[in-house]
Amino acid sequence: TDTELLQLIPTGDELAMPEIYNRYWRKLFSLAYYHLQNQQDAEDVVQTVLTSIWLRKETLSIDCLENYLASAIKYSIYQFIAKRDKKEKAFSQLKLASNTELPQIDTSFLKQMIDHEVNKLPQRCRIIFMYSREYGFSNREIADKLNITQKAVEKQITKALHHLRTQMKHFFFFFL
Repeated sequence: TDTELLQLIPTGDELAMPEIYNRYWRKLFSLAYYHLQNQQDAEDVVQTVLTSIWLRKETLSIDCLENYLASAIKYSIYQFIAKRDKKEKAFSQLKLASNTELPQIDTSFLKQMIDHEVNKLPQRCRIIFMYSREYGFSNREIADKLNITQKAVEKQITKALHHLRTQMKHFFFFFL
């Protein structure tokens, strides 16, 4: 029963989540798909809800599992739609901005200038910045790879960006 499942979740019983998945996935997916009209997006939202239950299993207080899941999926759908709309709005603004005439910049020259400034960074800062910007690693991945905290990674990236902004502002002044 749901009551038994709710008792198993906080203990970390690994059989509880597959049972919840088997009982509720189809209902949750149907609800998500109805609102999102996209199979992949609906699957992602359902996966997010189910994963969040497992990740917060020690702190969750659920009285009725079915009602909790219905509310959680609705909230996740609204969050997803808000993020999607925000991205679409930003994209349309970027598209609009790209249609305006701007002076053409030699991108290879700009890349050389940025590379030159990145090479001036202290070694640790440069490595972290390159992992982040050139190789696309997340802060968590960089922290794990270098055996440092995520906060240290964020601080080094902030330091690198500040250095680049400071050094490159003179260059961009000429194009304004």
